[in-house]
Amino acid sequence: MLQKAMISEIDIELMTLNQAIRDHFAWANKLIEFSLFDDRMDISFTDPKSHEICAFGHWLRLQLTSSEEDTATLLAIEATHEIMHDAMREVINCIGNQRTLREKLNNYFHAQMHFLEATDKYKTELISLRNCYDTLTGLPLRQLLYKDFSRIASLRKNKSSTFYLSLIDIDYFKSVNDSWGHNVGDIILQELGQLLAANVRASDRCYRFGGEEFIILQECQNYRDFTAVMLRIMDLIRKHRFMIPTGCINITVTCGTTTVREGNELQAIIDRADKAMYFGKQNGRDQCRFWSENKMIDIEKTVSAMAM
Repeated sequence: MLQKAMISEIDIELMTLNQAIRDHFAWANKLIEFSLFDDRMDISFTDPKSHEICAFGHWLRLQLTSSEEDTATLLAIEATHEIMHDAMREVINCIGNQRTLREKLNNYFHAQMHFLEATDKYKTELISLRNCYDTLTGLPLRQLLYKDFSRIASLRKNKSSTFYLSLIDIDYFKSVNDSWGHNVGDIILQELGQLLAANVRASDRCYRFGGEEFIILQECQNYRDFTAVMLRIMDLIRKHRFMIPTGCINITVTCGTTTVREGNELQAIIDRADKAMYFGKQNGRDQCRFWSENKMIDIEKTVSAMAM
């Protein structure tokens, strides 16, 4: 199943799945009308590819096309959906033949039960995935970071690009809570999470790591591309006006970054980023430090020096 960038995407998928199932039952109910009133049946019932024509089929193709990861559950739904349509056509072909109709109808009911079991399993997976997201910011939580990392590590073996991990921590966040209260602190966390999610690249992954800390995983062709992305994010945060009940405030963050090296455990990578972040905290805050062989490089200063 494709991991979603925000919890709202899971909610939308659950809603569209439920609607697709309702549409499918409405479609199946038409069979009763056709049988009772001898109406002419359209191709959504009689076509050998009717499982691709119906509304649920359209929903299913969209999910399979957009899913980049494990699609086993969706493929199981696809198989049971096609079998159910085939069973429906057999029922239609036997209308008027009471000797075989009951058997074909039972086959349809059996196929329908398997279809519902497959869709229920997918719903359960979506709800389980939803529980791995932060309800405040909408971002995935650290448990998804650990799950995603093995996939990211395997991709790195096949590409010349480099993965980077960045740990972002809000400066003086305790002072925000002490001065304006925890409700304002939640507003800052929520808005920062949305700001990050809206401004990272489509290929990047953003997580709420805990408390006032966020993590971004990025794939970049080179260090120059990576620093350009991080400088843009730092600048966006500095300039953003956070709306609170009494007006607007600005915040800053301190960021520690490092490369994702082949063979490294995730915790070791996070520890390096954490050291770089705390070094930045101890040296003025509001900066982005890159860990490189125990050197805590100030990204903004090095980029400025290179530009001179």
